[in-house]
Amino acid sequence: MRFRLTVVYTAIFTVLLVGVTLVFRGELTSSLTEQSRDDLNQTWAAVKGFLRIEGPENHVIWYLYSDDPDDNQIKARIQNTYLITDEHGKPVEWSTNYPSLGYDSPAYVRKTLASNIPLWRVKKAGGVSYLIRSSWVINENKSHKFYVAIGVSLAPNDRLLRSSNWLWIALIPAVMILGI
Repeated sequence: MRFRLTVVYTAIFTVLLVGVTLVFRGELTSSLTEQSRDDLNQTWAAVKGFLRIEGPENHVIWYLYSDDPDDNQIKARIQNTYLITDEHGKPVEWSTNYPSLGYDSPAYVRKTLASNIPLWRVKKAGGVSYLIRSSWVINENKSHKFYVAIGVSLAPNDRLLRSSNWLWIALIPAVMILGI
């Protein structure tokens, strides 16, 4: 009788632990995604402050001081994963890793340029996921919109989720064994 009661309690607590684990993992995933979006929104604010497209040839100019360590850090953060195209989707400037993600199609560029809100998506390259925020900036004489996509690697988020999965996978059997 005691053994049966112990098994029932162990099963109930195991089901509860699995449920809590699933809820916790969902909350963790949601929180990490929100952090990545916030990071990209802050980076976008820096893009709007430092990027200018000027002159009759629409030259891309970053107004950052190379002697300022803070500006160098901002520039590195912005230019880690980015793409700038004209309104037809022709790349104007890009980071070294953006081609591996695949340039954005002219149809997607047109869709983004027509939107008044940023578009979000996840792209993969070499097994690494990137969260991409796409929007537009207008040139200095306000005659053309330019598509700008900035991204952040989701690899740290994925590593944290994987390690938490292994923690829960190890913890649930341990609780079951200790409960019996």
